[in-house]
Amino acid sequence: MSFGITAATWAMGAAAAMAVNTVVQYKASQDAADANQRAFEQQKQAQANNQENMRRQIGMQEQEYNKRNARTPDAGNMLASAQQAAKAASGGPGGAGSTMLTGPSGVDPAALNIGRNTLLGM
Repeated sequence: MSFGITAATWAMGAAAAMAVNTVVQYKASQDAADANQRAFEQQKQAQANNQENMRRQIGMQEQEYNKRNARTPDAGNMLASAQQAAKAASGGPGGAGSTMLTGPSGVDPAALNIGRNTLLGM
C-alpha cells in the first residue's frame, strides 16, 4: 500500500508542479506582454516628440528665411502711381471727369445752375 500512496502522492505532486509551472508561464507571458506594451507606448511618445521637434525646427527655419529674404515696398513706384492717378483725375484724358456721356472735359458747372442762388445750384 505504501507504494500506491507514494505513487498517488507523486502524481499529485507532479500535477501540482505542472499547475504551478503553468501559472508561472502564464504570469511570465503577461509580464512580457505588459513590457512590450510599455515599450510600444514609449516608442510612440518618442516619435511624437520627434515630430513636434521637427515642426518647431521647420518653423524656426521658415522664420529665419523670411527674415533674410524680407521684401520692402517700392515707395517710389507707389508715389509715381498715385501722382499719375491724381493727374488723370484732375481732368486729364481718362480721368474721373471723363465719362462716355460728358467727354474729356466733364460737365460744365454753369449748366448745373438752374437760376437759383442756393448752395445746391452752385
